[in-house]
Amino acid sequence: QKSEEQAGVGLYFKIDKMGRYFVEMVLPNTSAAATGVVKQGDILEGVQNQTVGGTTLGQLRNLILGPPGTYVNLSFLREMEVESFRFDVDLLRGDPNRTPKPQGEPLQRSEPPVAQPSATTPADFSTGPRKIA
Repeated sequence: QKSEEQAGVGLYFKIDKMGRYFVEMVLPNTSAAATGVVKQGDILEGVQNQTVGGTTLGQLRNLILGPPGTYVNLSFLREMEVESFRFDVDLLRGDPNRTPKPQGEPLQRSEPPVAQPSATTPADFSTGPRKIA
């Protein structure tokens, strides 16, 4: 039994006639939606470098779900009319708008960073955008 909270990344999958998992829906306000990378129809090939071919939907859920605020790596195939390509994406489990609790000790600075103008910075950089050509 898992007593800790489990969270997903905001993807619904279905199985096609070839037994592959494809993205049926990207849920709004989720990590998957926030990245804008994963699209409906993308085929899931792996989770955390583990091939998902032959797994059940329950097994797939167990691979993707994890503690909120942690990341999971998903590998996809996107098939298009002319060509296909593979890509990986790291998605945050849980609500992407909720800041994960920091792990470890906070970073300490000896003094606050101060922006100083550089002697090599052209003076006209401060005048705003200008047409180049």
